[in-house]
Amino acid sequence: NATPAVNLAIRRKLCMHQGCSKRATHGDISANKPLFCTLHVPAQPPHNATIGFLVGKRCQYPEGCRKRPAYGASARHPPTRCYLHRPATWVNTVRSRVIRRHSVSRSA
Repeated sequence: NATPAVNLAIRRKLCMHQGCSKRATHGDISANKPLFCTLHVPAQPPHNATIGFLVGKRCQYPEGCRKRPAYGASARHPPTRCYLHRPATWVNTVRSRVIRRHSVSRSA
């Protein structure tokens, strides 16, 4: 049986790492249940599990990809592909948004 703290973490979808209160985003792909935050993904997954990103948008590569998208057709387009599956002309729209946001806040 799991401890009450573990049960609470599962219900709230929090990271299973003791003392962590971040949202769980990674877990065993076959179970499709997020268990860990990005910081606490185990280096050696238990029982030959395949750990992957389970929460949020994923790369829209037609043959399937579980990575987060960061690249779009231009800085004004939403990201739909990861670095590995982006066409050569696409740009990192996530990074360009962060840079734009910081430059606007500094000029104010």
